[in-house]
Amino acid sequence: MSLFLHKPDLHWFLVAFVALGMGGCSSHPNDIQTPIEVEETSAEEIVETQQLLSCNTQESQESIKIRIINNEIPFNKDYSVYQFSSKKACHKLEEDEYVGSYTKKLSLTVNPCLYFKLLNSNGKSVSACAQARSEKLSFQSYSCGEKRYLIVIAMSEGLNTYGQAIKQALHSVFKNQNIRKPFTIVTIKPGRELSNPLLQCEDLREFDDVTQSINTSFSTIRFGATDLKTLDDLNQVNLSYPLQKLQRILYLTDNSGMPAELKRKDFAIPRLEWHESGIALTVLTTGSCEPWEKQAKAQCTQLVSEPKDSEQLIKTTLHTFLHSQPSQSELPVIPAEPSASPSVNDNVFF
Repeated sequence: MSLFLHKPDLHWFLVAFVALGMGGCSSHPNDIQTPIEVEETSAEEIVETQQLLSCNTQESQESIKIRIINNEIPFNKDYSVYQFSSKKACHKLEEDEYVGSYTKKLSLTVNPCLYFKLLNSNGKSVSACAQARSEKLSFQSYSCGEKRYLIVIAMSEGLNTYGQAIKQALHSVFKNQNIRKPFTIVTIKPGRELSNPLLQCEDLREFDDVTQSINTSFSTIRFGATDLKTLDDLNQVNLSYPLQKLQRILYLTDNSGMPAELKRKDFAIPRLEWHESGIALTVLTTGSCEPWEKQAKAQCTQLVSEPKDSEQLIKTTLHTFLHSQPSQSELPVIPAEPSASPSVNDNVFF
């Protein structure tokens, strides 16, 4: 069992420590002791700490009356309040119990250790999981934001050598639950299908065991597909994530299926759809960066180091991607309408 001090205990510990220091730590009898101010712990904070401690030790709790306040999410009669016995059940929407409509009139008398969540009429999460604090229940928005930082991983054969490094880098970066960028991670699977999200920003705040949950999320990443087409497969991404829902895209690929002679139409998605809409593309590839940089106007890094040394490069790329904002140079420059546009079938580079 780990030993730790809750805030009230820490307060009295510091007071005792200071008192002892004043009485026995003076190096000279004429030294002037300067009082050290210790932040007072409010009664409300003491109650919260005691509640958390009793819930963590699974002590029985008597039902209390809870007042719902709408600090972040306005009251909405179309939203429903559900209660759950644990954070895990709340996250997975299991063993739920309907409490009532999310209105100012709703009154609750419940066990303070329960978790609560708002769902819309379609059963989708509106809020993150929440517990009552000091007899108040306040919900925070479930969504981290609409415009996604989308990470697309092609499960192609050429990345198999770097498979372990990719997984370790992902785990290292995303085990930090303080990432607030609205990211989503998906894969392009064998059969050229786009997966459901493996991990999203919204998931991190609700994990009880971060390490285990992230490992489970990434357990489906298995490289080795031989039927993927690096450029054509971006159509699946474009269909599932429309422009208005994208901020930036990171694409991990091996350039498989890329034509030897590239045509204008091959880069229609990354150049004409994304770049000209101000959506920055970053590529990490085992192939050549030249076509991505010249024709897709993407920022590209070539993964050519030894697999054992590549984890740091992947981590750096992920960190830079998640903590950067589009610069003016990334914003689209719309050229004047030409008098005659070349055909999309012309075998020319941009």
